[in-house]
Amino acid sequence: MAGIGIFEQCVYGNGNRMGFSRFRDFEKSKSSFSSVAIKYVIEGNEHYAFNKSEYNVAGGKFLLINPQQCHDVFLKAENDVTGICLNIDTAIINDVYRVNHRSLMELLDEPEIIYNDCLEMHEQIYDVRDSDFGTLLGNLGKSFTSKGVELALNSEHLYFSLAEKLLKQQCLIQNTFSRMQAGKTSTKKELFKRIERAKELLESNLFTNINMVEIASTVAMSPFHFNRTFKQVYQVAPYQYVINKRLEKARGFLKENHLSVGEIAHQIGYADLFSFSKSFKKAFKISPTAYKANTR
Repeated sequence: MAGIGIFEQCVYGNGNRMGFSRFRDFEKSKSSFSSVAIKYVIEGNEHYAFNKSEYNVAGGKFLLINPQQCHDVFLKAENDVTGICLNIDTAIINDVYRVNHRSLMELLDEPEIIYNDCLEMHEQIYDVRDSDFGTLLGNLGKSFTSKGVELALNSEHLYFSLAEKLLKQQCLIQNTFSRMQAGKTSTKKELFKRIERAKELLESNLFTNINMVEIASTVAMSPFHFNRTFKQVYQVAPYQYVINKRLEKARGFLKENHLSVGEIAHQIGYADLFSFSKSFKKAFKISPTAYKANTR
């Protein structure tokens, strides 16, 4: 084990913990928690294994693990791997869920009762850029790395905020499940897992000539089944999803003003400036040249 240990601050009950870690070599087997566990990697890669599945969590992403889930963690790197280990007490999560899903009269009549009716969390890797919960995690990561492990975030309000944003994210996933044309919940979970994997592949190969048939094959789906299910989940076809992501990247590049419009078009995978300008204007109601000029 190399690097500093894990700083841990326990607040508002035994199940709430937040730790900042920096390691180059770390391994631990058969870990489990009585609370929901969030493994957020700020920089580097961490590897987890549970439920006969392996998860490689890269920088800017986090893994959600349900309570009592026994898991292994492993990392080995030349440079420091930094991250946050967060545990949120299920009592807080259930309380937040109850307040958001019960009538005011029920809350007034039974203010102390905590129902164990919280929706099930979906164990998978998430990108911090994709939700309010992820944004809050990212901000916590910046605070830890800039101010050091002495930063004690010992406010119960923080854990309520984390629980509320996490539940909001999970409710959106639950709504996605309702759009999927599959009968059993277990089937929907498996389909969602495969589509999430496909999305990761699309985003990691965003500026290459993506072959959707190969993507579908990689996640063990037929091209039509992949296209239909992806559209059910994200409400846009995979090809259009790639175009949207490329244009979002282009908008960021235009703000930086380091490259010409033509260079940006080529960098994000467009064969010519005309096609890029047409797509950009259709998406943002302004030409890339005008957008670049407005950001100066």
